[in-house]
Amino acid sequence: LGRSAILPGALDLDNGSNWTTTDTPTEGRVAVAKTGEVPAGTITTGETKPALIVDLVGATYPGSGDRLDRFQVTNLGTMAAADLQQVRLWLDVNGDSLLDGGDSPVADLAWDGTGWGNSAILLSDLNAWGQFIVTIQLQDTATNGATFQAQVPVHAAATAYADSGPIAAVSAANALTA
Repeated sequence: LGRSAILPGALDLDNGSNWTTTDTPTEGRVAVAKTGEVPAGTITTGETKPALIVDLVGATYPGSGDRLDRFQVTNLGTMAAADLQQVRLWLDVNGDSLLDGGDSPVADLAWDGTGWGNSAILLSDLNAWGQFIVTIQLQDTATNGATFQAQVPVHAAATAYADSGPIAAVSAANALTA
């Protein structure tokens, strides 16, 4: 089974997907796991860079008609919301952990007072879920030296028919610096 078609109880915890025993796919809840690390580095104005790479596995069996409705990411770094021009969620269609022409934008994430989210995503087809990339783009007026270290907070991903996840926050190990 591919990463986007994992059934409860069929997960290989040693396959390199970084799933933990506290956030594995189970019927009734969305699971979130880091599937790659974004290297620490700098980001300049107008540049779009990945800030986090995660797998989202839906909480119901493939073909159930469930859909991703809500997703949010927060910043553990020092960058203010005003420093960011755009935060976007992408489906890594080709699964290569890189933002490239093989990927599809899912939703722009807007500042909501605690992070950047979208509660009207409506991404259908549970079988298509898999690896996602969160990207950021800086404003021209971004604070020099400010950092962005992405985190998916507890219960920040939700579907139409199941409980939200993850049950423990999922964070990038590295930060991007303006």
